[in-house]
Amino acid sequence: MRLLMGGMVLMWSMLCLTACQSTPRGGSALDLNAEEALVLAVKLANQKCLEDFSKAPFDVNTYPIEFQNGRWHWGRFDPAGITGYSAIVSFNKQGLDRNVEVFFSTDTIVP
Repeated sequence: MRLLMGGMVLMWSMLCLTACQSTPRGGSALDLNAEEALVLAVKLANQKCLEDFSKAPFDVNTYPIEFQNGRWHWGRFDPAGITGYSAIVSFNKQGLDRNVEVFFSTDTIVP
């Protein structure tokens, strides 16, 4: 009886571990939906802009997110962007293979 109970507890523990583990966000089984892709794009653009210019000017309303040719695309080069800042972000449908560029333009700054 004790052996049977021990086996059941072990089996239950393994089942729980298997069922309760979450798949990492970067796993190939999880494709991002438009909302998740938008949030990721904004986060990546702000991180890069913080590194390069010590500013985080972007939010989810800055640019629309688009899915084209198997990749998410967000932003554009925009000299009249938010106080001169603009960004171009793209990544695959899982949020990997990322390309992030940020720009600062003084074209619209009046001396």
